[in-house]
Amino acid sequence: MNAQLEELLSILQQETELHEKLLQLLQEEAEGFGNLSASKMLKLQSLKLQQTRLIAKLETRRIAVVDGMSGDFEETSDSLTLSSIIRQVSQEWATPLQACFDRLKELIAEIRNSAQNNGEESASRLKSVETSLHFISKLQGNQQLYSGTGQLHPAGSKISRASV
Repeated sequence: MNAQLEELLSILQQETELHEKLLQLLQEEAEGFGNLSASKMLKLQSLKLQQTRLIAKLETRRIAVVDGMSGDFEETSDSLTLSSIIRQVSQEWATPLQACFDRLKELIAEIRNSAQNNGEESASRLKSVETSLHFISKLQGNQQLYSGTGQLHPAGSKISRASV
């Protein structure tokens, strides 16, 4: 069982590192709004996606390790959780496992908040750009013209030569 606990701790430590990198990328994204080029923002998106894929692979490995440990505990694999493992192992393993688990939960909460804030910022910037584009296209596409008699006509409509 010590080998499995060692593997579980290693996976949690790796997950913590990956979550820290993801949080750093989200913070870089937040600081870059309005400053970074589109290509740099796309690169950040790609790096974030890469981090989440690595995290997902580690989570799958962690779940498999926990499932493999179910025979060593009084619970079925369906009900065995990291918290229940931590409660049932010696203090030697419980302390580092709990520290990693606590840090991981903290990082996940920070990532959730940061991602939500970045999403809101992105949405408001997109709305601003859409509004600006709509305004510009209205000006260009519906430019107002005056006829010789002073009547206002949109540029898109046809004015007869007689009225000009």
